[in-house]
Amino acid sequence: MQEKKKILVTGGLGFIGTNLSIKLIKKNYDVIIIDNGSRKGNYNNLNYLRNLKTNNFYYINQDLTKNYSNEFQEMLKKADCIFHLAAQVAVTKSLVDPKFDYLNNIDATFRLLEAFRKFNKNKSKFIYASTNKVYGRMKNIKLLEKEKRYLYRKKKKGINEHQQLDFYSPYGCSKGSADTYVIDYGRSFNLDTISFRQSCIYGNFQYGAEDQGWLAWMAIASLMGKTISIYGNGKQVRDALHVDDLTDLYCKTINAKSKYFKQAYNVGGGFKNSISILEFLDFLLILKKRNIEYKFFQERQGDQKIYISDIQKLKKNFNWEPKIKLSIGLKRMYKWIENNLSEIRSVMK
Repeated sequence: MQEKKKILVTGGLGFIGTNLSIKLIKKNYDVIIIDNGSRKGNYNNLNYLRNLKTNNFYYINQDLTKNYSNEFQEMLKKADCIFHLAAQVAVTKSLVDPKFDYLNNIDATFRLLEAFRKFNKNKSKFIYASTNKVYGRMKNIKLLEKEKRYLYRKKKKGINEHQQLDFYSPYGCSKGSADTYVIDYGRSFNLDTISFRQSCIYGNFQYGAEDQGWLAWMAIASLMGKTISIYGNGKQVRDALHVDDLTDLYCKTINAKSKYFKQAYNVGGGFKNSISILEFLDFLLILKKRNIEYKFFQERQGDQKIYISDIQKLKKNFNWEPKIKLSIGLKRMYKWIENNLSEIRSVMK
């Protein structure tokens, strides 16, 4: 009988990590979750996983910026695939504490890649959760300004992987550097590595913060009666991807052919699933059925007026595209937040 594959997920108690871990457990993989438990909500997610009453996952408390425990090193040697999701995830935090950002995004990724290179005996996979922020503000791309959103003048399918990199803000520098390391370690040492440059991901287990997970944050704020801060004119656009679609893609990489690795992919919902801040406010008004308080503030440093992923390369190489329509996915997220509002309140205290 063939032994079950062992999948290691760093940041496995975070938003995406929890959703991925749940899916991997249900697919009967052995899942090793690595997380330092530093974020509010991490242990709520751990308790949820434990309540699944399965023997398919194992949790190790490990800070990737610190010396690796013997236990973690042994798990690295056995892993058939590593999903590296652990990171500092906010532009604002990177501006306040750039050293923390550097350590958690560049240094931690480099340490993990080195361990992967040394311990990788089974031709394992290494998948890195990167970001659209590696492209910077893209000032060379001409835009149209409509009543409630920006549009590209010419980019009919969105931004593809040939877009020039432009690391803007410490966060952009750290994620972009790690992204480049991941790709080049693949090329230099013949490793199966991928950088997924992700746009706006949303869904269950996203506790939301103003500077990370804006769709969840706005929904949470509206339900709690908080005033929503809008930085800029609110016409900024992102393509949104439900986390279930993202984790479906992740699962496809586990058994994918090596020829599709050693490169980057833009990951998002594409044009059909794009939405502006103002458009999402309208959506929330329909769901909430009463007024939502919001205020406008100066545009934040490094913010992109519009970013929509061209996902043609993903479709071609992984036979993948989003299945969950944006309106349906947002209703699911809103319902999950409604059902877990007391837990979210406790996390936000």
